[in-house]
Amino acid sequence: WKVKMTGEKFIRKKETVSSFLPVKLMGRKRDTLSEWIESVENIHIISRKDEDIIKGYTEVVDYLKNSNLYSKRALKAWSMEGIADPWLIAAALAYQYTIITLETATGKITTVCNKPKIPSVGQDLGVKCESLFPFMRKMQFKL
Repeated sequence: WKVKMTGEKFIRKKETVSSFLPVKLMGRKRDTLSEWIESVENIHIISRKDEDIIKGYTEVVDYLKNSNLYSKRALKAWSMEGIADPWLIAAALAYQYTIITLETATGKITTVCNKPKIPSVGQDLGVKCESLFPFMRKMQFKL
């Protein structure tokens, strides 16, 4: 599975993208999460400056801008530098990742939405999303 971090880097491993957001490790005190990330073997780090990811980000933002389902407020929120959701979808678009998230799709949107959800936008753009707990069962995670 893959872990996505905020900032300039995505960590890729195996076939799925998972989100730990917001995670900022630079200057962060050592904790269980930072130790775990450092322990992950065989990772490949890619920058959000990656051409394919930028193309995907543009696709996500254009979708929100041109869709009659989302408000200008939603577009503004997802266009802010520190918001990782559109970048996560962009990486999934670029590399055909699956996004693992605790968010649920909004269902059929009947009024203009101010708060886009990763599964809803992802589904509309052809990105597969899975819920965390069923994914953990499928992968036989043991806690």
